[in-house]
Amino acid sequence: MAGWEWEPAVYYYEQLAKAHAERGRKMDFVMVHAETDRIFEYAAAGDRDGMAEYLCGFLRRLKAAGAEYGVIPAVTASLLRAGTGGDFLRCRCSICSGR
Repeated sequence: MAGWEWEPAVYYYEQLAKAHAERGRKMDFVMVHAETDRIFEYAAAGDRDGMAEYLCGFLRRLKAAGAEYGVIPAVTASLLRAGTGGDFLRCRCSICSGR
């Protein structure tokens, strides 16, 4: 899942495409983009449940597209993990928990 700005997502995509091409492999790739402003709104309101549901929506979309795992880069995951033992999203999101 890409965030912050679109430029890093493009960089990640280019690097993945290059690595696959160098190995003669077909890339099967899905990416979604969360709006950073929404994440900060949830954080400012102290709404970890809302933030988790917002992010889980993206992870569910990835799962529906065939993803076996999802990645939430940057500070967002840290905002959710604070004081939860690290399992805040895992217990809410089907792609993480196998539900």
